[in-house]
Amino acid sequence: MDFNKRQQAFLYLGRDKFDFYGTGFGNVLTFPFSQVTMRDLEILNDVQLQTEIEQFIQQYNIPPENITLILAPTVLFEKDIITSSPSEDTQKFLDTVPFENILSGSIPIENGVRAFAANKSFYEILQSTFSKNGSLIETVIPYFVFGQDYTTLDALDAQTASNILKRIDGVKKLTM
Repeated sequence: MDFNKRQQAFLYLGRDKFDFYGTGFGNVLTFPFSQVTMRDLEILNDVQLQTEIEQFIQQYNIPPENITLILAPTVLFEKDIITSSPSEDTQKFLDTVPFENILSGSIPIENGVRAFAANKSFYEILQSTFSKNGSLIETVIPYFVFGQDYTTLDALDAQTASNILKRIDGVKKLTM
């Protein structure tokens, strides 16, 4: 499949739901996690979660997309590390993240780095499920790369989603 011909979309992953928005949609689609599949950022039933996401994709007839996964503040562990040994302190921070399997990254900030991490199992299930539909999660980025206006964003409306979509290409280089 030619990845260049796919529409651009993004998935804004929160603690109890994700919002999906693509160029072909006029509104934001919301997928709430059920209590039997998720609790406190832990996946309780990965097979059921995949099934529910597949049903969501079918229900809204989501075509194959190039997806950017944006991690909301509620699913991200982050710490500004201002020190003379950022790699050592970053590792100490990552060791405190309460997941067995983590996805992590860091970006330079003034006088140090901002380290961040999330539950990698979340990403793997989303990637696997959307890829069955021909989609590709090509980028995973933290919410804060879009600036201060997005630090308290809990739910997306069509205008905010459209603004994020316009800016995605400029922040893809910050992928985890």
